[in-house]
Amino acid sequence: MVGYRVAKEKRDDLRFVQVDPSTNEEFAVNGPDNRDVSRSRFMGSVTVLPLKDLSLTASFSYIHSKVEEDLAYHDLSGNLLFDPRVPEEDTARNYSLDLSYLPRNDITLMAGVSYTTGSAAFFPTDENLTQPVSIASFSELKTRETTYSASGEYRFKNGYSAGIQYRYSTFNDVLDNPFDDVSDGRAHIILLTLSKKW
Repeated sequence: MVGYRVAKEKRDDLRFVQVDPSTNEEFAVNGPDNRDVSRSRFMGSVTVLPLKDLSLTASFSYIHSKVEEDLAYHDLSGNLLFDPRVPEEDTARNYSLDLSYLPRNDITLMAGVSYTTGSAAFFPTDENLTQPVSIASFSELKTRETTYSASGEYRFKNGYSAGIQYRYSTFNDVLDNPFDDVSDGRAHIILLTLSKKW
């Protein structure tokens, strides 16, 4: 299975809302340019059956987004200024491998591993936004996440089934950016289920 999707957006007449400090009323100011967005997504997977009751699925997905729009800011005198058509990009890639086994007609066993990479940044050019420290450094992001999972389900008669799921995830903030609140972490999740199908 393979799928690819592309989307493009364009918006005119950007308006930035401000507050008049003397009257505390809001008013809008038009930006100098438009907002352009492009998004792309690719997904692919292949499943093989090495045995009659055993299936193996490998998957890959890629998501990319790019936005170009005006960045509005106030200088030290309170004047509204613009850095036009500032690009912002974010990208995510996911690789996964899943195994499914049916030792009996009433039992299903599954296991899998998933690895995801993500990154995001924007790129202002106005020297007021890049000196002495670029504001882009406050939001630059690069992450890695790995998830291991295992589950089993037993199907009773009359549509009832019971299952157990276990998931272990690790999250790594690659950049360790001191300007954000993202940090490394681990999670263990155990879920017991009881269901009924009509």
